[in-house]
Amino acid sequence: MRRKALTLFCCIILSLLLPLTVNSEDGFTLTLSYGSSALPVEIYRVAGIDFSLAGAFKDLPVNITNVKSNEEWAVISDTLESYIIADSIKADYTVSTDTDGNAIISGLAEGLYLTMPCKTEDEDKTVLYDGFITAVTEDMTVYPKSSSEDKPDISELKIIKQWKDEGYRSKRPDKITVDLFCDSKLYDTVELTEENNWSYTLKISDKDKGEWTVVERNTGKYTVTVKKNEESIILTNSYKEPGTPPKAPQTGDPLVTGPYIVSFALSGLCIIVIAATKGGKKA
Repeated sequence: MRRKALTLFCCIILSLLLPLTVNSEDGFTLTLSYGSSALPVEIYRVAGIDFSLAGAFKDLPVNITNVKSNEEWAVISDTLESYIIADSIKADYTVSTDTDGNAIISGLAEGLYLTMPCKTEDEDKTVLYDGFITAVTEDMTVYPKSSSEDKPDISELKIIKQWKDEGYRSKRPDKITVDLFCDSKLYDTVELTEENNWSYTLKISDKDKGEWTVVERNTGKYTVTVKKNEESIILTNSYKEPGTPPKAPQTGDPLVTGPYIVSFALSGLCIIVIAATKGGKKA
């Protein structure tokens, strides 16, 4: 019976490890299931699986480590989308959904991928799909979040600067420069200072209705996030002391699932092996 238990142990080891060691020579396949056909979709590889920004995003003042909630990932997605628009970053993959409403991207290396927001329109309604970040470590299917509610018309948009630099207030610049974009086109450039309470109110006329975003330039020793609300866009700057290494992603981050898979698998393995061994002793 001990030999049977050992054989069972080896079989379980193989069955657990094989799904985790997928041959990635040809890359992985990401399927985005929108449910609408002929929908153009843009995808960017923004970071490696080690959470280091990559490619055109490598030098951006954006921190994606130590993220602990889906809400934080949504803000990071908004921030990266803003830089894509401002810097005219070309998508790594541009595809259209097929007749089944799926956008299929093959040959992907491990990493974090940003899918840009998109929408479909017909005579009856407009369906909006949020942008999002996906950690690709295997073949997977994702169902993007959608909403059929149009955004409300607004007459003004507030640009607000917030600071996270307790103990380093003296490091703040005298002013910051912010580029405003409407429907991906540069609309205006403004300066935020302590005198104007680090804020700016943009009056929006009927001809300027569209999708608004902003990008802060010359952030210096600060990282930045961009959070969009219906009537405001909040820029938050966090001070990072020079020479401070980034924090590694914590177990429990929304995109870090590997440790859970391994821990649960091994705990189950131990239970099965112990049961098999006890069974052998009774025999």
